Amino acid sequence: HSDAHEMPATTQPQKTNAQPLDALLTPGTLLRCATVQAAAGLARRTVYLKMEHGDFPRPVVLSPRCVRWRSEDVLAWLKAQGGAAA
Repeated sequence: HSDAHEMPATTQPQKTNAQPLDALLTPGTLLRCATVQAAAGLARRTVYLKMEHGDFPRPVVLSPRCVRWRSEDVLAWLKAQGGAAA
């Protein structure tokens, strides 16, 4: 008989294309929102609220649904906040 309490085989897929956090230290890298969030310690909503108020770097718009942040911009912001080492 089948166990009705088993987890379904189709659960949320694991993100295997996650960007490493050290991408932040590579000049010229375009960072994903998840990487920016991890580096800044901010929620996605907070990142966008800070951008609206001019308190966070704006991303590069690659397409209507795809934006990336320049690693240099995020690193400069972190340094200005007293975070990230050189």
